[in-house]
Amino acid sequence: METLTAALLALRVEMSERAHRDNARIRVEKLDPAQSDPKELEKEIGELVKAADDLMWITSADTSTSRLLLSRLLSQVQGRFYEASGGDGS
Repeated sequence: METLTAALLALRVEMSERAHRDNARIRVEKLDPAQSDPKELEKEIGELVKAADDLMWITSADTSTSRLLLSRLLSQVQGRFYEASGGDGS
């Protein structure tokens, strides 16, 4: 997660896109790596999807590294959600 935060901070974007970069960073920083409650993990998944959407609005910088790291983090949180919900996704 720290690597993703650093990658987001390193993005040099135009002024008009800074809010999208900063929103993505804030969403990632709010995550709790120790979270195990399925409902809270579901919220975290939603926040990561919103962070990915924020990155899609950035066109003045290469966001591929940030998007890849975000995708990996999303997969990890989805895996934790699956395990926490008893493996049935509900």
